[in-house]
Amino acid sequence: MSLLSVPLLFRGEAIGALNVYTGQPHGFRGDVASVAKRDLRAGEMLDGEGGYTVWGKLVPAERSLAEGALPIGLAHRVPLMRDIAAGKIVRWADIAIPDSEATEARRDMERRFAGRPSAIAAAGGCESSSRGLPPAGRRAARETPESRPVPHESPGKERRNWLPR
Repeated sequence: MSLLSVPLLFRGEAIGALNVYTGQPHGFRGDVASVAKRDLRAGEMLDGEGGYTVWGKLVPAERSLAEGALPIGLAHRVPLMRDIAAGKIVRWADIAIPDSEATEARRDMERRFAGRPSAIAAAGGCESSSRGLPPAGRRAARETPESRPVPHESPGKERRNWLPR
C-alpha cells in the first residue's frame, strides 16, 4: 500500500498528521508464516490460526519464499510429514496438503514473485531479512537509530517535535 502523510499545523505547531492510504498493495512485501508452538511429531494434524499447534509470524516475503514457509492461512487440517521443533517455521516440504484452489493461488503467487527483490532488500534490509543481502545491506541492517538521519531534522534548521504537547 502507499501512504501519503501530511502534518497538520495550527499556529506553527504540529497538532497531528493526515494519513491517506491507497488501500491497494503494490507488491508482495510480507507473509505470515506458520511457526510450531511446541515440538510437533510427524503425523500430527495442524490446527491453524488460534489452535494449539502453530502460530503466525510476520516475516519479509523474500524470506518466506526463500525458506518455503507455509502460510498460516493454509495450516488448518494439514498433516505433518516430519517432526518440527518448537519455534521453527513449518515449510511446504513438511506437510501433505491436497491441491485446492487456495493452494494453487498461493503457489501461483509464489512463482510470480520468486526472484523479485523486496522493498526491504532494496532499502538496505532489516534484521530479520538481512541474511540474503550483500555485505552493504547487512551493514545497513546493523545501524543503530542514533546513526540514521531523523526524518524531521535537516541540517541548519531547528529541530521540530511533530508530537503534540
